[in-house]
Amino acid sequence: MRIKKGMFFIVILIGSLIGSANMKEVKAEDSDSIEDIVELSLLYSGSDVTWVAAMETLCDEFMAQNPDIIINTENSGEANCENELKVKEALDEFPDIFELENVDAFADAGKLGAIDAEVSDMVTNVIVINKKSYGLPIYATTNGVIYNKNIFKKYGLEIPNSYEEFIQICDTLKAEGICPLAIGGNQEENMTYWLNYFFQKDIMEENPDWLEMRKERSVKFTSAESIHMLEDLKELFSKGYILEDSENMTENQIVTRMTENQFAMIYAGPWLFTKIIDAYPMSTESDKTPLGEEIPEDQDPVTYRLGWFFLGNDNGHLTALTRNNAYWALSETCTEDTRKKEAAQRFLKFFYTKENYRSMIQGMYGLPVTKEAIIYPAPSAQQKLLKDYRYADKNTVYLGMQGTASSFLTDVNKILKELYTGEYTVEKTAEEIDQAWDREAQEE
Repeated sequence: MRIKKGMFFIVILIGSLIGSANMKEVKAEDSDSIEDIVELSLLYSGSDVTWVAAMETLCDEFMAQNPDIIINTENSGEANCENELKVKEALDEFPDIFELENVDAFADAGKLGAIDAEVSDMVTNVIVINKKSYGLPIYATTNGVIYNKNIFKKYGLEIPNSYEEFIQICDTLKAEGICPLAIGGNQEENMTYWLNYFFQKDIMEENPDWLEMRKERSVKFTSAESIHMLEDLKELFSKGYILEDSENMTENQIVTRMTENQFAMIYAGPWLFTKIIDAYPMSTESDKTPLGEEIPEDQDPVTYRLGWFFLGNDNGHLTALTRNNAYWALSETCTEDTRKKEAAQRFLKFFYTKENYRSMIQGMYGLPVTKEAIIYPAPSAQQKLLKDYRYADKNTVYLGMQGTASSFLTDVNKILKELYTGEYTVEKTAEEIDQAWDREAQEE
């Protein structure tokens, strides 16, 4: 646990009091200043070094502006934040403020305290249970295709307007000896990015209530529309488009191969932008001269340029997912203490204040969730993402969303790898997903 600089002030002050010849001579206001200090513990995700650096800087700035509050920060490292919370609970060290994915489950267990409207009204898509706010989205993200603009330019390819055109691009690249796709990154859900694309395309556009119907058991993953979704996924897997063994690669391994031109596209999200730019800073440079002229290929020093597009459906209709993967929450113990609750909510308001929030999401290339508009400088790929996202139809319903059984996506990811390798048929995959859903629902 990192003890912040505010703690140093307390240690010095206490030391001076102990060393005093006459403790009674200490001024009342000095004694009061010790009593007025509120100490909070904060746990956040540590899997991304950019996020860790941003959080530590923000907490330092908050304490500098709020000397009556000390925040002891701790990040989860590579571990899942919720697993760390369970450890903290067992050790009776449950934090006051923390990142959380499954707000519903922790609220049902009585671990969360309600957040007042003065804070929750700052953001959208708040998790509300029994008319009380328990989870505030930290930022949103989405899914789409990250592609190599240089490869597209070399082979005269345009951004596809439909899934059919996307498949034509894959066929063209394959015929030219270029690997079209990779599937990799987050080992707990990398296979489910495509599943959610087909879920939107094959199911949600026809039946927006399908997920609620599955909760009510009126449909199953073995139903006809879900079988069609899995058949589309299996067909994509079986066309020879995908980089060998990429499904087992980490995000860093994927980024390395991407910037080395070992494949052309990956269906993922903007969270990879930072790693791509760090790995190959020239990826954001223009392919034109300062006079606006095209740089000839044989004179172009840039071998990889970062590009992005949302993938439309069979008819070219575009629906952009809005994924809220993490929320801020307060512990019930924290909110039962009036002074702690006030201090914790002061921190959350500080976090969502325009200037602070802009710097937090800029490094993650996140989509803002504040009601106040947030704009930040970004490379052309992110600018295109933000522009297209602004005008696209949006959907917050997807497999793995809030309210879905907590480890459902992780289980499904393992099942889809069996489909990918051919160990499972489409029908077997559907049965296994149904069993995973029912098993997790019972545990919830």
